[in-house]
Amino acid sequence: MRPFILEICCFNLSSVIVATGAGADRIELCMDPGDGGTTPSYGLIHTAREVTRNAHRTAPEVTRNAGRAAPGQRPSAAPAPGTGPAPAPVRLYPIIRPRGGDFFYDKNDYAQMLLDIGICRELGCDGVVIGGLTQDGRVDKEQCARLVEAAGPMGVTFHRAFDRVADPLDALEDIIAIGCERILTSGLRPTAPEGAALIHTLVTKAGDRIKIMPGSGVRAENLVALQATTGAREFHTSARVPMPSLMQYVNPQMQEQLTLVAVHSEEVRQMRTLLDDLYNSEAR
Repeated sequence: MRPFILEICCFNLSSVIVATGAGADRIELCMDPGDGGTTPSYGLIHTAREVTRNAHRTAPEVTRNAGRAAPGQRPSAAPAPGTGPAPAPVRLYPIIRPRGGDFFYDKNDYAQMLLDIGICRELGCDGVVIGGLTQDGRVDKEQCARLVEAAGPMGVTFHRAFDRVADPLDALEDIIAIGCERILTSGLRPTAPEGAALIHTLVTKAGDRIKIMPGSGVRAENLVALQATTGAREFHTSARVPMPSLMQYVNPQMQEQLTLVAVHSEEVRQMRTLLDDLYNSEAR
């Protein structure tokens, strides 16, 4: 079994720094949390790439055979210090979404997305997050296939446009056909725990052809139960917490809060620990 993967959605550079330090395997980089995430700026992608390039996470050490032996065999020794799994780089996947609102895009939107994918390749991103639908709620296979082709060697996740499709099983096959490596979904419901039954069906139908990653409403308090119900091995969360403004002066006449969406480091650490514990329990 491969280790469990934890992806953190980050809306600013400070959140990227927190998430990489707390145990994220992968960052989905976005802007505009109020719109559900849109394409980040060149500057944010560039600086986030520098952070993730220099951040590494050590995979959980498998101790399946340490100290155990089959009948007639000598017990194997536990791994010596310093010989465990090599640190894995934290991967960066910017979302490619030109605007908020629905996921039906015109030719100008797709032209913009192609250019943004080119920027991600130029900056050395590990992957991108894309998606697009037709007006009748199907995957726009023609246009999305162009986006996947433009991504070249980068990985491609199909985002939660999937949760707006008319037929999820047809959409699953379409997304596999265009070459995406995973689907981010809440099971066509507002949150992944609510859509867990469909997510399980998708995991089963997908097999080894594509990864199904639950997202939306995923927290430490429901992570273990969600994994048991769905069988998923990758999980997505924003682990978000509102951060109050650090301004010493706030104009009261504006009647605004000016809070920042930030990543809660302890929430990420708890989820990392839970996933590593699950993995090690499988390995025993």
